[in-house]
Amino acid sequence: MNALQRGDVLLQAAVAEAALGESATARGRIELLLELDDETLYTLTKAAVTYLMRIHRAEGGEWTPRPDGEAAENPVSAPRSYTIGLLDAWSGREGGTFKALFAAAAADPRHRAELLRDPFDHAVERALELAAKHVGPHTLVRQLCKSIAREDRSMALDWP
Repeated sequence: MNALQRGDVLLQAAVAEAALGESATARGRIELLLELDDETLYTLTKAAVTYLMRIHRAEGGEWTPRPDGEAAENPVSAPRSYTIGLLDAWSGREGGTFKALFAAAAADPRHRAELLRDPFDHAVERALELAAKHVGPHTLVRQLCKSIAREDRSMALDWP
């Protein structure tokens, strides 16, 4: 199993466990995921952000960047601001901005872990929220698998 396959499975397990209400176990999977190399984490971050966008759309909305005034009225933590920036870049199809945000977070020795963890934590939080609204675990995992398939092109090589 290569690093990306391991990461795919850890992310799927984290969402599945969150959907079952096992938040501590899900967060443990995220900790293991964060031990992977940056190239793998970049691909997995794209998958997590795609998943967040996918479930946001399933709830009936399109992601729209927050106006600057709203950000001042409702401040968020630095890690969540990073995740919102990734979502904004991804929704605007700004791949260069997305990559630059990831690279800056990965290069920040003081905040690296908390920044890189947040998109995955947010995916786990959303799975917990949706499971509480009676969205089935299989639905949440299926949406993540679709997101992984979109971002991890190597999956096509898994099956001859």
